[in-house]
Amino acid sequence: MKKTWLTAKEISQFGYCPEQWRLTRLNKHRPVEVDQEKQASKLTRLKAGRDYHMNIQVKPPLHRWIAIAVGLCLILLLVLLWTVIK
Repeated sequence: MKKTWLTAKEISQFGYCPEQWRLTRLNKHRPVEVDQEKQASKLTRLKAGRDYHMNIQVKPPLHRWIAIAVGLCLILLLVLLWTVIK
């Protein structure tokens, strides 16, 4: 039985996108095809993949900003009450 080894690059690819890693492993032993229709299809899939990864980028969670805004409002309210009471 032949052992297959994973390189650090392959582990990194899997961590970034398991589908990319799987497709890279599948295409490793195939000859390169230069068909215009397939090339256009590949470019379309590439654009779809880029769009997918742009949509899953880490965005700051909205609840964090809401908590900050509520906290600042409470501080402002306490300062106003303190000045009125004094």
